[in-house]
Amino acid sequence: MSIPKAEFRFTPTFPHINETVTFNASASVANGGEIILYKWDFGTGDTLSTDEPIAVYTYTSQGVYNVTLKVTDSENLSDITWQLICIEL
Repeated sequence: MSIPKAEFRFTPTFPHINETVTFNASASVANGGEIILYKWDFGTGDTLSTDEPIAVYTYTSQGVYNVTLKVTDSENLSDITWQLICIEL
């Protein structure tokens, strides 16, 4: 069995406070089976679990946040990746 590969991008690249950020994990690959769960941690204490690869979030404070994505596939295998996002004034 091959484990899935978690991957995501976000836009805009340089978001500002109170601007909606779109996280796109559709480049994640299941490597057998299909991805059934995307679990996001936005680095603020807020999380989202969904079966959709797209998530949106709005940061209300300036700073650097560690965004983590865990994908789980239909074979109950998972992978985790993360990126830093810098929220500007």
